[in-house]
Amino acid sequence: MSCRDLFLRVECYVSLRRALGYVVTSEEKLLKDFVRFVEAQMVTGPIRAQIALDWACMPSPGRGLAGQTSRLKVVRGFLSHLQAAMPETEVPGPGMLAKVRRPKPYLYSRQQIETLIAAASLLRPKASLRPHTFATLIGLIASTGLRVSEAIGLTVRDMHLDADPSHLEVLQTKFRKSRLVTSALYNCRPVAAVCPRAKASSL
Repeated sequence: MSCRDLFLRVECYVSLRRALGYVVTSEEKLLKDFVRFVEAQMVTGPIRAQIALDWACMPSPGRGLAGQTSRLKVVRGFLSHLQAAMPETEVPGPGMLAKVRRPKPYLYSRQQIETLIAAASLLRPKASLRPHTFATLIGLIASTGLRVSEAIGLTVRDMHLDADPSHLEVLQTKFRKSRLVTSALYNCRPVAAVCPRAKASSL
C-alpha cells in the first residue's frame, strides 16, 4: 500500500471516529505522523507490529512512558480498522509496553486549603478582581471536586443558586459529557459575590 493510500485510510478512519462523536484532532495529527514515519522507513509490504512499536517509542524530549503508551494506543486503533480491509496488517498486542502507574494524589488538609484561600485573597492589585477570583476558584474546587478546567469554564448561566438543592451545571467536559454538581449554598455564595464585581470591572 502506498503512503497516499495510507493517508486516505487515515482520513476515512478519522471521519468515522468523528461521526461517532469522538474528538479526534490529536489522533489525526498522530496518525498522519505515523504514515510519514512508515514512508521514511520505505515500507512497501504490509504494516508490521514492530513498525508501530518503533514509531510509538521514538525518542523525544519530554515524552515518557505515558506518552509512548498513548501513541501506541492510537495507532493500534487505526491498524485494527485497517486490518479489516487488509488482513495481512499486524496489530500490536496489548501489554507490549509497561503499564503506567498514576502518581498518588496529594490531598490538602482543611487548614492548608484555608491558608491557600487566605494567601490568594492578598494577591495584588488589591482593588482588582484578581484576589477575589483566585480565592473563590480555590474554594470552589475544594468544596465541589471540580477539575480546574471545569471551574474556569463556568459561566453565570451554569450556576443555579436558587434551585433546591443549589447546583452547578458543568457542560461538555471530559469525554464531552455534562453533569450537575450539587453544592451547599454557602459554597456558591462566594461565586455569586464575584459576579457583580466581574460585571462592574468589564464596564
